[in-house]
Amino acid sequence: MHSKTEDIIVESVGEMSSSMIEYHLKRLNAFEWNISGWHENTYRYVFRRFVRSKPKTLREKYEMLKTFSSPGISDLAEETSAVTKDFVLYTVVTKQVQAIGEEYIAGITENAEKYLCLKNANEIYRFQDVYQKYSDPYHQLKLACKYAVRKKCTLLIANLGDVLFDALFYDIINNYGCELQAVDFPLLNRKNLPVFLGLALYKDIKQHDMKKKKPGKRNI
Repeated sequence: MHSKTEDIIVESVGEMSSSMIEYHLKRLNAFEWNISGWHENTYRYVFRRFVRSKPKTLREKYEMLKTFSSPGISDLAEETSAVTKDFVLYTVVTKQVQAIGEEYIAGITENAEKYLCLKNANEIYRFQDVYQKYSDPYHQLKLACKYAVRKKCTLLIANLGDVLFDALFYDIINNYGCELQAVDFPLLNRKNLPVFLGLALYKDIKQHDMKKKKPGKRNI
């Protein structure tokens, strides 16, 4: 099951210029558009965007973990037959990464490029999510997964360490079914994805349980 999309209708007197279409794509956080029709001189444009992903509730995480069945850890070498030589590079710039600075972000990309060079692989396209309050945190990840599936490429995560325990991150990738690798976690592949998702769910639930058990302050 892929991430849900929604269509936004924008009407225009006359045809839109390419710069105006680009403006609406950015304004609506849309990834594609088309003309659905026109009447006299009024044009009707449809802009398509992803529905914002929401983190799972604690109850949903419990339900997912109850049905979780680990396939066991597989070695990366076992998965090489399924991995192509064409890669889609994905980087996520979290709040923590932003705090460290631009030099660190450039280093992440540089390490990914070295990784591809060592594998004698091709970088077909690259996507990057940058944390912004109130926006969909993984909009570009959805585009990267969609692109990787359509082009039959492997998704390469440049910095998994920054979202290592985010269940939403793995859930999105799992929905698309693309092959994947990570520069900083060689054991991440399509077969091991449920293990990483299970660990993230377990950590969230454990943290919640520990907060519930934390004793309150006593009045003296």
